[in-house]
Amino acid sequence: MPCARKVGSAVARQDKFYFSCVNYGVQRRACEVYVWEDVLEEYVQKRIQDERVKLREVTEDRDEFIEEMADRNREIRNLRTMNKVLQLALASTAPVAAMIAIGAAWVGK
Repeated sequence: MPCARKVGSAVARQDKFYFSCVNYGVQRRACEVYVWEDVLEEYVQKRIQDERVKLREVTEDRDEFIEEMADRNREIRNLRTMNKVLQLALASTAPVAAMIAIGAAWVGK
């Protein structure tokens, strides 16, 4: 990374960063890197927008899943109701079938 030559000096804006030379002790210099506010704001807004898009996609997927589960639960309730109706119908026809069998057996004697 380019650094300013003298301690306390700074390199002008290069691309998206600001480089500043800082003295950290005897013969120890380092270059601190700063991001310009407008670039940082642009980056933050882009990240926020990306996260909103991801959230919207996840929310849509969740809503579709909830609708699908509601439909399946509705089908299960309908099948349970139909099962009870068929069991009652079968139970009510059992005596009639027994009477027909007894009648047929009686006639056959």
